[in-house]
Amino acid sequence: MSIEIRDTALNELELVQHIHQHAFGPDEGPVIAELLARLWQDATAKPMVSLLAIDNEDPVGHVLFTTVQISQQPDQVKAMILSPLAVLPARQRSGIGTQLIESGLDRLQTSGADCVFVYGDPAYYSRTGFVPALPFGLHPPHAIEFPEGWQVQTFGDDVLERIAGTVQCCQTLNSADNW
Repeated sequence: MSIEIRDTALNELELVQHIHQHAFGPDEGPVIAELLARLWQDATAKPMVSLLAIDNEDPVGHVLFTTVQISQQPDQVKAMILSPLAVLPARQRSGIGTQLIESGLDRLQTSGADCVFVYGDPAYYSRTGFVPALPFGLHPPHAIEFPEGWQVQTFGDDVLERIAGTVQCCQTLNSADNW
């Protein structure tokens, strides 16, 4: 299987929404699609990294990373959050999500990012290097139901020693409803 990972074009929002609607199903899919539309327009989410997974010219997955700030170091740390990630149901469990994550992390590290946060299944995200964030004094923007799901990946040996605080997401993600 040869999956191409490429940047998402600005005019591909509907395509990205389609992937997420199918991946998240009839209940949650429309909510995620609307969230993506708002993120696409949110100046506080930028710079962002949006990647598509393509298989034989067919889009099969998408991941989005948006900018966040850390309350105690708002200008000293370049931080991002991974949200959302989706792979079409027929292609799930084939490594496409992992490829999207790893490609995004590589791009972010190359661009000088210090860290990336995610709120999701620790068993899944730990495979790409994410570790629990709370033990390092890195808190989510809102109360969360599953604290073990709040995770971080850092680029550099000293990052966790020099950062702490509460993550502040872009305006779109900063709503407690999204947590």
